[in-house]
Amino acid sequence: MNLLLRKDGEHSIIERGAVAFGAAPGRPDKSGIWVSGVLKNLNLDQWSDLLNQFDSTSRIDLAGIDVKFDTLDAFGRRFHDLHIDARAQGKNWQSTVDGKEIKGEIIWQPQDKGKLIAHLSNLTIPGALPEKKEQQTQKSQQKDFPALDVSVDDFVFVDKALGKLELQAVQQGRDWRIENLRLSNPDAVLTMDGVWLAWNTQPQTQVKLKLEVANIGNLLARLKLPPSIKDGTAKLEGTLSWASSPQSIDYATLSGNLQLKAEKGQFLEIEPGVAKLLGILSMQALVRRATLDFHDMFSKGFAFDNITSSLNLNQGVITTDKLRINGPLAEVNMSGQVNLDQETQQLNVKVTPSYTSSLALAGLLIANPIIGGAAYLVQKAFKDPLGHLITDEYNITGTWADPVVTKISVEPAQGMQLWQNP
Repeated sequence: MNLLLRKDGEHSIIERGAVAFGAAPGRPDKSGIWVSGVLKNLNLDQWSDLLNQFDSTSRIDLAGIDVKFDTLDAFGRRFHDLHIDARAQGKNWQSTVDGKEIKGEIIWQPQDKGKLIAHLSNLTIPGALPEKKEQQTQKSQQKDFPALDVSVDDFVFVDKALGKLELQAVQQGRDWRIENLRLSNPDAVLTMDGVWLAWNTQPQTQVKLKLEVANIGNLLARLKLPPSIKDGTAKLEGTLSWASSPQSIDYATLSGNLQLKAEKGQFLEIEPGVAKLLGILSMQALVRRATLDFHDMFSKGFAFDNITSSLNLNQGVITTDKLRINGPLAEVNMSGQVNLDQETQQLNVKVTPSYTSSLALAGLLIANPIIGGAAYLVQKAFKDPLGHLITDEYNITGTWADPVVTKISVEPAQGMQLWQNP
């Protein structure tokens, strides 16, 4: 049977395919309707309203499906070369799926609000189809969201290889509770639990998360972000909430608290505006916009021994009293606010060189032998007093891509005139 089906004159949902209804060859002797064949395209989104009308009371005795699709459109995304082999097992459905983006076994249990159990070797979530984005935003008003028990050995979101995915979630009343979400790969492990409140009316997501990073540079590459940091380990944990779904963070409403610790990495030289906020943290904004006495410490990348900070988020604005970056050449302290939604900042930055570093002392000796020699003697005698005496201070405003840097005049500490040239 050759088909070309359309729905109310809208996009075609099945284009030039061949399907058969009845007892399919090679099938077990089971009564009911069997569907098999090959279809060029099936658009499930166009028929979602109709499919939602069928429930457990619908009198369609469907026994099995064995269909191959060139393309299958579902949830506003397109899947390719997909073969679905599914059959009824009592009240449940057991399926094998094999395609370019997905491969594995899926069990559907329709009892109560339904439960989807999936064990997949690979799953790639394609990018959203441009013409479907608005439709999907206006939809998503289904009656119930099923419980999920999903494991994926190789999970890719659009073009980002995120590693192994484990997800367990259930619906509780008007909420959808994420009991466990874990993403793991050689570079990082993310664990999360929380709740998607009133998901089909006024959705809000509340989560507790922990991110442990074995290699910051490798993780940035995995996420297709600019190579702004080399090596380094990190730990980020806390709570977050936002007015949207778990997979779509709304920065304008993002709130919560986070603790950050990082060690043994290096900020790299990057193009202005490419890495945005990381360009501010790497101190390159200061190098480009202000005259630094310690230019060489930051212009080719700033190594850090550790980074620590407590971050408070309120409606997309991050506030910190002290973000401290300790490195072999300098200590950097930041305080102020960063607006994630508008990509702006109002920061105060203090840079204190560490003259205990042989490299820094060598540079100072070359630039000014008198001051350099005196600094070396004082360091030996009094254990780094200069680190508390020589500090440059700056205000950074404007956007991440085009920051405005203003140097603040700082009076030298008492006794500092001893190291000035006559």
